[in-house]
Amino acid sequence: MRSLFIRAACVVAVATASAIVAAPAQATIRDTVAHKYAMQFPWHGPYYHPVYRQPLALVVPPTAGNTSEYGWGVGSYRITPIYHQFGRHHPGYPGHGGAYLPPPRWPADTTHFGVHYIRGPW
Repeated sequence: MRSLFIRAACVVAVATASAIVAAPAQATIRDTVAHKYAMQFPWHGPYYHPVYRQPLALVVPPTAGNTSEYGWGVGSYRITPIYHQFGRHHPGYPGHGGAYLPPPRWPADTTHFGVHYIRGPW
């Protein structure tokens, strides 16, 4: 009888632990794809912001999903998803200059300005 009680207690403990672990995982498919993409690619592009000489993060609301990018020529309007989300554990600032390119003298695209959208924390 005692082993049956211990087994039942273990089953209840495992079920409770599973429910506790699964409770915060209410992410949508979009959030899951964004997380996977953000783990593989940096949040910034190759160009730095001319004032700060490093990429600049523009924090947008956490519900924002897409951004508009403009450029010269035919087909110059793109809607791209915002993958990266601001987190509290910041690994540090990127180095000044470094491997980043300066903005072109005549930018042909909004991605050349060195400002990149990042979703705010929940």
